[in-house]
Amino acid sequence: MGFADSWHVALGAVRRPLSYFGDPEQRLFLPFLLGALGVAVLALLAHRRLTLRALRGLLTPRVWLHQSSLLDYKLLFAKPVIHALFFAPALLSSYALALWTVGRLDAWRGVPGPTALPGWQLRGLYTLVLFVAWDASRFLVHFLAHKVPVLWELHKVHHSAEVMTPFTLYRSHPLESLLFKVRGILVTGLLTGLFFHLFRLSAVQYDFLGVNAVGFVLNLLGGNLRHSHVWLRYPRWLERILISPAQHQLHHSAVMEQCHSNYGVWLSCWDALLGSLRFSDEGRPRRFGLPRRELNHSPHGLASALFAPMWAGARALVPRRWRRTEPAPAQESPAETR
Repeated sequence: MGFADSWHVALGAVRRPLSYFGDPEQRLFLPFLLGALGVAVLALLAHRRLTLRALRGLLTPRVWLHQSSLLDYKLLFAKPVIHALFFAPALLSSYALALWTVGRLDAWRGVPGPTALPGWQLRGLYTLVLFVAWDASRFLVHFLAHKVPVLWELHKVHHSAEVMTPFTLYRSHPLESLLFKVRGILVTGLLTGLFFHLFRLSAVQYDFLGVNAVGFVLNLLGGNLRHSHVWLRYPRWLERILISPAQHQLHHSAVMEQCHSNYGVWLSCWDALLGSLRFSDEGRPRRFGLPRRELNHSPHGLASALFAPMWAGARALVPRRWRRTEPAPAQESPAETR
């Protein structure tokens, strides 16, 4: 790719996030943002806290213009450029993987005969399986991002956010984003290929605007409040089924015991199975972000967030006995642990 081609690719990629507000596959889709605002207002009404001050608090510049939020915005535009220039040519599409899967299964098992299941049941089954598989696979990658040292060094970019807005979802290292993108391609491509092999043209999901219907509804009903300062709890019985925004905010706590929990996106059953489920009745986190001893980059600097985690991840691959001895981290002051 020549310089002129690279320039046009980069220019197109840097413009891409502007389309997210009209893209139902993105959490920044305008109806999702408005839905989250509506749910936040209803929550304030339910707790009799709907005041002008409370409404202003949802849009306070102290959060939206915080140095941590500014890094969220920078990463939102930087990552599409990095992916387009370095990774996009090597990525297989879900559609291509689905076609490959169908071809392999047809050659191996032959083309199955027609099924007796009515079309609406097949669509419902396909929709539900896709949703559960996507949720389970995101949970698994997220869980590994906390447990595998090299992945944790990359994932720290997301957890270094000191304030939270819907843009914080996009605050991640480009290599971690690539890992999640590959996960999505594999799950969608393989499942679509399998269902098309079994049911042919009946393998169609229920969707809204091309998005899985279950995920669309959940995003509309406040998905963006997960990355916000709006403390929205569910009843404990419901938090055993769905991860509430408050539970995800506990996941962003600067207290590491809380941070290493609630890995789920929507369903909480995966956390319950692995013993990592925490309930929101523990109370609000006192602070978001990472303690100083865990930071491997500046939580406000773009270059630091891009390059320092890669160096830290490379060091994590080196056996501990081969590493140069480093001084113990300085004791944190009370102000840092608030």
